[in-house]
Amino acid sequence: MQISFGIKAPLDKRHGYPKSPDLDKLVRGVLDALTNLCYVDDSQVVKIEAEKIWRSSTVIEVYRIERQSTSQRIAQATIWKEDA
Repeated sequence: MQISFGIKAPLDKRHGYPKSPDLDKLVRGVLDALTNLCYVDDSQVVKIEAEKIWRSSTVIEVYRIERQSTSQRIAQATIWKEDA
């Protein structure tokens, strides 16, 4: 599974650079959202590639979901897109 999070950078006033949200928490939300849509339980997911990119608008894309036994692509979708 490949997931890309393009999100507005929240400025951490204490540190002076974008800090949150944590990538692992973003991934967990997508895995939970896809449960019963792409798999029965997210424990079936065996590989995840994820990235967090600072953008002026928010977009969450799942690029690739494959069955492990056949490497067959079964889904690709933009699951959230905010107009700039």
